Amino acid sequence: MTVTYIHHVPSADTPGSFLRLLFLWKGSVFKGIWKDLLLYLAVYGLLSIFYRFVMVLDENVKLNFERVCVYMNKFENLIPLPFLLGFYVTQVMNRWWSQFMSMPWVDGICGVLHVYMPGAKWSEARRRIVRYSLVSMLMVFKKISDKIDKKYKNYQSFVDCGLLTEEEKKKIEKYDETTDKQYHCYWVPMRWTQKVVREVYDEGGITDVMLNKILSEIQAYTNCCGTLLCYAWVNIPLVYTQIVTISCYIYFGVSLLGRQHLNPTRYVGAGGNYVAVADGTADSVNLVGYDDTILDFYVPIFLVLQYIFYFGWLQVAKTLINPCGGDDDEDFDMEYLVNRNFQVGFLMIKDDNEIEDLDAQNLCKFDREDPPLILQRKSRDLKKRASSTTREVFSKDGMEDLSNFKMITMDEIKSKFSPQSPRTQQNHVGGEN
Repeated sequence: MTVTYIHHVPSADTPGSFLRLLFLWKGSVFKGIWKDLLLYLAVYGLLSIFYRFVMVLDENVKLNFERVCVYMNKFENLIPLPFLLGFYVTQVMNRWWSQFMSMPWVDGICGVLHVYMPGAKWSEARRRIVRYSLVSMLMVFKKISDKIDKKYKNYQSFVDCGLLTEEEKKKIEKYDETTDKQYHCYWVPMRWTQKVVREVYDEGGITDVMLNKILSEIQAYTNCCGTLLCYAWVNIPLVYTQIVTISCYIYFGVSLLGRQHLNPTRYVGAGGNYVAVADGTADSVNLVGYDDTILDFYVPIFLVLQYIFYFGWLQVAKTLINPCGGDDDEDFDMEYLVNRNFQVGFLMIKDDNEIEDLDAQNLCKFDREDPPLILQRKSRDLKKRASSTTREVFSKDGMEDLSNFKMITMDEIKSKFSPQSPRTQQNHVGGEN
């Protein structure tokens, strides 16, 4: 789930308002690269120790190593790493935000249904339209998110949670068989929504203008689903990703040698030859071209800073390139999106004349044609109860772990809220109090 941090920066006038963000761990650059950084420093340290304590035993080996280090330091900046990384991360960032803006939300469809198709007469039609819309969304999410695909493994999972009937499941499976699963059939449920709207129009429930407005919202929702599939289908060219990755690793591989602090042997000219002398001897030179004025801090401070900046940049790209994966800190919380559309969608199309409280009688009227309207927690340490309002779901307690919500099947609803259920009787008694 994406990390929200703006509440840590309430005002730009606060001294050090951005500095406090450096102490956040989740989603931070330090969390993303600390393992790689420690490994890199370990390799750098081993080379430095080997040079300082082992190579000094053989002057030729030491001299050749110093020449290689000077050569690497001289040409390492020929790799245009800032340009490659900057352009690549910009493309990934734009793609990441565009994918989020393409997420399908049922609010538009539910809004026009509530306005143009009110009343108990069209209650079933409204529910069918929203249900089919949710089916289409879930089919797309299964394709682009491994987490959703594992949770809803097949169309039978849709039937189990009340989104599809057995007959509808067979129809979608038939379309998959006809197309040999080469083309995603997310459009099938959306065509069913258009059919329901057409039936209402034929019965005189809506006018031409209303029909056009409802179909426009359905088409916009369908376009969002199709756009997400396109993002999953057409990626940033692999060759560019490879170039950026290779450039980054080669640059810091070269820097392992180029940034080593050297202590080359000093020489003075004598009779046309060079004679080794002690360090600090006047007019002495080193034969490898190393800048002797560089101080030895043992820890390469600016190399570490470069590593944090460049590999942090690369980490941004790695995190955002597949935002629907579900494991990274900046991935979209796909389960939250599913649960939110389930819950809010059916609350929005609920007619104002209907009973506000979903008591046992109303719940027991649900059949396989109706989707589940209730979310239940899987966590044992929190209250295991059904929540039927957005205020309860998005309260402080409810926001603690939205990913732990799950859909309840219709059989579970009927068993828990049947008139004979002790829990239902207790809820009625509590309501009377």
